Order: sequence, then C-alpha cells, then structure tokens
Amino acid sequence: MPLHRRQFLINASALAVPCPLLTSGVPLFAQGKADQATNGPLAVHPRNRRYFVDQSGNAVCLTGSHLGWELQDNAWDKSVTFDFDEYLNRLARHGHNVIRLWMVEHTRTSRPEVKSAASPMPFRRTGPGRALDGELKFDLDQFDPDYFGRLKTRVELARSRGMYVVVMLFQGWSLRSNDQFRPWFGHYFNARNNINDIDGDPNGDDSGHIVHSLENPSITRIQESYVRRVVEAVGRSDNVLFEVANESLGSLEWHEHMASFVTSCMRHMDRNRPVLISGCRRGLSNETLFGSSQVCLGVSRDANHPYATNPPAADGRRIIIADSDHIEPRTKNPEFVWKNFFRGNHPWVLDWGLLDLTDTSWEPVRVALGRIHKVTEHVDLADYEPRGDLVSTDYCLASRKGDLFAYLPNSGQIRVDLTKYPGTFSVHWIAAQTERESSGPSVDGAAIRSFQSPFNSPSILRLSRAD
Repeated sequence: MPLHRRQFLINASALAVPCPLLTSGVPLFAQGKADQATNGPLAVHPRNRRYFVDQSGNAVCLTGSHLGWELQDNAWDKSVTFDFDEYLNRLARHGHNVIRLWMVEHTRTSRPEVKSAASPMPFRRTGPGRALDGELKFDLDQFDPDYFGRLKTRVELARSRGMYVVVMLFQGWSLRSNDQFRPWFGHYFNARNNINDIDGDPNGDDSGHIVHSLENPSITRIQESYVRRVVEAVGRSDNVLFEVANESLGSLEWHEHMASFVTSCMRHMDRNRPVLISGCRRGLSNETLFGSSQVCLGVSRDANHPYATNPPAADGRRIIIADSDHIEPRTKNPEFVWKNFFRGNHPWVLDWGLLDLTDTSWEPVRVALGRIHKVTEHVDLADYEPRGDLVSTDYCLASRKGDLFAYLPNSGQIRVDLTKYPGTFSVHWIAAQTERESSGPSVDGAAIRSFQSPFNSPSILRLSRAD
C-alpha cells in the first residue's frame, strides 16, 4: 500500500489546491436509511467469533468506505477540506455501516512545494520557536482541544447516520523517510518540532521507527496520555471501535501494549469497546497477527493470504477485517467485497473516488458494500459459516441446517451439495449489484442440485429450509 499512496501524493500534491468532497454524482440506487442511529456498542459475538454482536443480540458485519481526510484537513501533503456531512450522507444512502476515521502524526513531508500542514493535531502548537514546517513548535504536554472536539463531533455525527467509527490512534507512515518523502520531517516527536526535548530519532537515521516501540519510556508516557484523552473524548459513544495503528512497522509488543491500555482506560469508565490491530506488508505479517492475543485483526495481502482474489475463510476464532488499503489499494471491483464477505470476513474499501464524486466508477463497489446488509437483513449471520465445499463456485455461507447463501461471480450455473440436508428448500435469487430479485421452484434436499441464475450478472443464490 505505501507505494500506491506515495505515487498518489506525488501526483496530487504537485498542484496542492483545495479539493473538497464534491456533492455531485447519483448513487446507483438507495440502499440504506440516512438517519438511523447505531444499536448500542459492539462486542465479539459469543456464538460466532467471525462477527460482532450489537446490543440487541444481532450479528453485525462491518462494511464501509474510507480515504484518509476524515478527521484532519490538509493531510497527506494535499490541501483538502473534507465535506464530512456529505461523506456520511453518501455512504449512509448506500447502506454502509462503518467508517475509518484516519489520523496522521505528521503535519507534512519535506517536499518544498507543499505549504499546507495537517490540522488539527493532537497537541497544541505553542512555541516558542518554529517547527520544520514553519509553524509553531508543539508542546507535547498540552492537548489541542480542537482535535478532540472534532473527533467527538464526527463520531456523534456518524452515529446519527447509523455508522460505527473505527478511531485510528496512531499512523505508522508518519514515522518514515525515503528518497521521495520524509514524513518524519513533520512529526511532533521529531526533536526539531517540539519544545519538550523529545527525540524520536536517537540514532539520527531520519526516521522515527522507535516511536512505535516501548524503547523510550518518555514517548510511551506521552502516547498513553494521548490514548487516555481519546478514550475520554469518545469512549462513551456506543458506535466506537479503536484501531491501534495504520501501517505501523512497530513491534507486536507495542501494539499489544497500546491495545491493552485502551481496554484498561475503558474499564475505568465501566465500558468495553473492540480494539483492532492492523498489519501491513512491511510491518506486522498475517502470521504474526494470528499469533497475537487480539481477536479483531486487520489483515494484509501476502503470498499465503490472497485476500484480493481468493480470500482465506475466517476460521471462527477471530474477526478478520479485509481492508483494501492493505490488500489491493486501487481496487474498485465489487468482487473484492463479495468474495471476502462469503469467506466470513468484513470488507472495507479505500475509496479514492471520495475526493471527487463526479467519478462514478467507484459507485459499483460502494453499492456492493451496502448491498450485503440488504441481502442478509432477514437472517442471523451468527448461524452461518463459510462452506465453500458445498458449492461449485467455492463462495458460500451456510447454517448447520442447510440454509445457505452462495455467490456466483459470473452468473451462470451453480451446483450445490445438499446430500447431508434433507427436506424441502425454497429458492431465491438476488442480483449482487442491483435490486433485482427472482424466486424459483422449491427443491428437495438430500442430493446434489444444479441451479441456473436468472441474471446475466453476478448473483446470489439463497436456499432456505421450508420446515
């Protein structure tokens, strides 16, 4: 993912002109309700740990779009004032139920043509003296109320539209330096940018990799104070989840420490919220994540886990977030969404079209993310598990009694193995990308059956026991 974002920044920051989220463009069809609050806090479902459970006992699969400017203006070396209300309205109309509230730890990179600095930041800029970006230096003992005020406001706005919010706590890309970019240039733990004598680069290699470790107790103390302040601001909101870090190269020990610290802060408030640990291809590997103590994991693409094209099935021991940001950052293919969903994962999409909604090429993948909830609105997902072995297309969610959903990526015909499921099944077809539906004649189980899709497009077969 870093290579893709760097190339995007090269192209976008060359102009560095305001690029607000535009309000043009019409969704393919309305999917959800735009003003329906979330139903209480989420927890890991006790019967099926692939999914969350809400306050009413409903299993929840989180699906949604995100980009990077949801919280801070002018991040990523680009002059952007994000239209957050329109962003929420757009995704709510599609039926999405989660957003990822990005943050950056650096104000800007070292590129001389970039003049705007990301704001608000977690810490106040008081000086004395100027940071490398030309603004006042940070005081790491003072939090900026504008940051936490905006954080709280945007969490509540999302809740009013039925959205859960993944609050990102740390940003690994902000610690790096290379030939093209030096995000570390604008980091508040860079010794030249703060008045507190905090140096996140003690070996002078022009990067802050030790910041996401437990090596410097002073840095850890500041990070803990910041996390505590974030939890105080939004921890009581029942639509919040926390993500330790995006694209961090930090140690698993640091990630686990911060996750435990969030949980500890929540416990003092008599609350509990899920905490996500995310990997990336040059950071925490999938194998390392699977060996962690956390049950909510953001995976990345590697040779053993092709989540973009043939996702591994979730094994039921943990919640798997399949975020295209760490898998296939430029994908706008709805197949990414459907394949991951039918393997028991939670698909999220890094939606580059959100900066300019006149680009309608992203609409199909947005539709898919919301269509999932329309397709499954009358079933309890906790009863279902991935059973690709039952169908010829390999993509299926089935219950123990034989009720199932099967995905046909290319329409056509599908064979379903019902040999272990006697009884009569009703047959219903659902178009994956439109509102079209169709019912077929009932069939008897206890045999292998073939079904022909009535649609010339990707479709979903639903079989339901009649008794």
